[in-house]
Amino acid sequence: MSYGLQIYTTEGLTVIDTVNSAQIISTANGSGSSGTISAPSGYNETVGSIHVVTNDLKAAPVFTYSSGSNSYSWDNTQYRFGSAYVSEDFTIYFFRVF
Repeated sequence: MSYGLQIYTTEGLTVIDTVNSAQIISTANGSGSSGTISAPSGYNETVGSIHVVTNDLKAAPVFTYSSGSNSYSWDNTQYRFGSAYVSEDFTIYFFRVF
């Protein structure tokens, strides 16, 4: 029950009953120009999301989710502007959204 509380969102003033929240369920460190990181047990893209924080101030890699192996992979060699501008040192935060 929101008790009439509202917050400002990109859609304007919103009753907090309709706002989703998220909880960090795990973190993983990634490094290198390509690789794979396993998602935590019970995680899937239906109930979760990821957020990537680079530790070297470069662009975050693009990740591909594999539901079969429940993992994310990346490959920096596929960028047309060169992999020198894409992070090879980052942290992935796994969120459960509810």
